[in-house]
Amino acid sequence: MAMLSITYEGRSADIEVDPRISDDDVMRTAVEVVRVGHGDLGPLPNLPDTAFRYFVIDRFGSTIYLRPKVPFG
Repeated sequence: MAMLSITYEGRSADIEVDPRISDDDVMRTAVEVVRVGHGDLGPLPNLPDTAFRYFVIDRFGSTIYLRPKVPFG
């Protein structure tokens, strides 16, 4: 398993996912996690499907980070 670490509006949550998860599935999973509420995230039941459109996916070893873009990288 891999750990998906989601950061949204200054809060975060970690969930286990298949390490072969596609980028599109990372985005879809993140929306569902925030909608139902997990860790410090949500619940935000009306979160749009496009909420993570401009986020960055970084993969380091067995951890996948979904984070907002920042000016320096």
